[in-house]
Parts: sequence; structure tokens; C-alpha cells
Amino acid sequence: MRLFIYIFFLLLVSCKLTQVTTSDISVEKQKEEPQIAFFFLEASKLSETTFQVNLIKQKIVKGKIKGLFEKVIPAEKLLNENWLVSLSDIHKNNIWQIQIHNPLIQEFEFVNEEGNLERKTIYHDKKEFVIRVPYTNSIKTITFEQLIKNKNKFDTVFIDQIHL
Repeated sequence: MRLFIYIFFLLLVSCKLTQVTTSDISVEKQKEEPQIAFFFLEASKLSETTFQVNLIKQKIVKGKIKGLFEKVIPAEKLLNENWLVSLSDIHKNNIWQIQIHNPLIQEFEFVNEEGNLERKTIYHDKKEFVIRVPYTNSIKTITFEQLIKNKNKFDTVFIDQIHL
């Protein structure tokens, strides 16, 4: 009987009552796992100079993307004919900016019948594509612009904007 009381006493002493405070909740929020946003999009060529981009769906998953995402891409990293994608908050402040190849232009290399390496370019009128960025719930707009190199300077031509 004494052994039973002794074991019961040890169990009772080893239990500790805890109280959740607001500081505990904020610490838990800081420990939240990073997330990735996938935006499934469709680009369409309406005319020689007019394009349209539509959001098909978006998906948020747990995870972290390797690499550096910048608020503004430096000019020396920009490439002619690429698209500049800017993700902004409600006040139009850049959160992330990425550069993608024009989704309507597909280039690939292959070996022809003579055994030589050949490059082919296909121009699409409509094509689906995906962009992925680190997720933050402050992303409210996605803006697409085409980069045009003019002498040693890049100009941007507005393509389309999506409001989330």
C-alpha cells in the first residue's frame, strides 16, 4: 500500500499545470513554417502588341524556396524580351520581383537528321504557365511587364495586372 501511495505522490508531483498566455501565442506564430505560393496562369496574345494574363488558380503549400527573392531586380540581371513580374501589396509596394522567360515563346534545341545541333522557336497564341514565390498574405496584385533593351537601358512595356 505504501508503494502505491508513493507512486501516486510521484505522479501527482510530476504533473504541472500550464497556462497559455498571449506571449506564448505570438511565439507560436513566429515559429510558423514558411509557405510557397504557386500561381497557375494563362497568357494570351490578343494582337501583336497586346497580351492578357489570367489567373487560373493559386495554391499555397508549406515549404521554403531556395534562392534569393528581391524587391527590385538590379538592372544588370535583367534580360531582353523577358517578362518582369512584380508582386505588390495593397499600397503598390513591391514585395517580390521575378524575371521569367516570355511564356508565349518556347525555344528548344535538338539534333537534326544530319547530326547537327539546331535551335527552334515556337510562338504560341495562348499558353499556361506557373510562377512560384515565397508566400505572404500581403500579396494583392501581380503585374506583368515586358523588358525591352533600349541602348544600355531597359524600358518596360505594361502587359497586364491581376488583382488577388
